[in-house]
Amino acid sequence: MSKTPQRTPIEKRIAFIEIAGADAGSFLNNLLSSSILELTDSNYISSAWHSQSGKVKCIVKIIKNSNCYVLAINKSIKQLITTQLLKYSLNLKVDILSDNDYVAISLLNASQWMKEINPDFAKKRNGMIEIDECRFLRVDKDFYSIFGKSNNIEKLIRSTLESITTCDKNESIKKEISLGMTNISKNIYETFTPQMLNLDTLQMIADGKGCYPGQEIINRINILGNTKRRIKYYIGKSNLKVKSMSEIVDLDNRKIGNLIRYVKIKNVYHILAVVEVNRKHEEVFISNSKNYPIHEQEIKNIL
Repeated sequence: MSKTPQRTPIEKRIAFIEIAGADAGSFLNNLLSSSILELTDSNYISSAWHSQSGKVKCIVKIIKNSNCYVLAINKSIKQLITTQLLKYSLNLKVDILSDNDYVAISLLNASQWMKEINPDFAKKRNGMIEIDECRFLRVDKDFYSIFGKSNNIEKLIRSTLESITTCDKNESIKKEISLGMTNISKNIYETFTPQMLNLDTLQMIADGKGCYPGQEIINRINILGNTKRRIKYYIGKSNLKVKSMSEIVDLDNRKIGNLIRYVKIKNVYHILAVVEVNRKHEEVFISNSKNYPIHEQEIKNIL
């Protein structure tokens, strides 16, 4: 029995940067760990920008418009990333616009709904189609991000999505967490390698891609296979307030990692934490909250 499709309100956590100009494609391709040359009108790319030391600056979803590239990032680092992009684009034919009118919403439990609209697109990983001047990005078989100008999104909600009910704004974050997908906020900017954040398994690091910042260190970690910490997904009930980078500890109160993303729905925390890889399905805790254990869940495969 299929679930009822739902949509979120406007996702205020997401911000957009437009990059245009004759050198825009090569500029982005030299910065990011995925090949921008693979972008077409029918797909999008998830990628990351790293420091020279191989730490993740930001995670982006990128679409290509007729005359520019549109980057979706975490809102808390928008100004920081914009400033750095301007610095790196000096003497290039690149225009960077951060004050735009793009917004995003998410569509959940939408596999059957999308099959009825476009059955081929419903099967295409990283696929993208345009409906009513808005871009639908297939994140998972029943989970879609929708990007567009604010007036077009509002029209879409009143027309194509009119029969779809609105869900809690945090449901899309919960879904992303269940898929092991994090984002980079100010609290974890340039803190973790891409392997720690599972960006290698999420196909955000292109094999054999040419030079980009941090490439040598990232490739060395891949070759040696010496990542001692990775993302894990936990669930637990708690009345406590938590925050990004809270310590994750074991029964002996020994630190084994850090919480990097969370959402609380109906008194249940859904958590992503970067922890030691040898910790398998054991009872762990946030900081010293021994009364509130959190339990590891399987990260779902993106279908």
